[in-house]
Amino acid sequence: MTIDVDAYADDHEVDLYVLEPRLVYDPCIIDVVVLGSGEHVVVYDLNKSVGALMLEQGWARDESKEWLLFNAEQVMFDYQLQEKT
Repeated sequence: MTIDVDAYADDHEVDLYVLEPRLVYDPCIIDVVVLGSGEHVVVYDLNKSVGALMLEQGWARDESKEWLLFNAEQVMFDYQLQEKT
């Protein structure tokens, strides 16, 4: 299930960070959560995001996962939900 982050942002009057290009990564969005600090954060399915990056860049799985985990600091991945909420 994909969350309409634009509608969510409008409804809650917040700015959300998303991975670009949106056409590639929006299908990987699984939720938007509100952290204890009140910050609204987009949550992506890590496996889907890795697969999308592999297709987009032609990279191997390990390289894609490493790149995402290093460069996508403003979003969360599904495995991080229990750590942050």
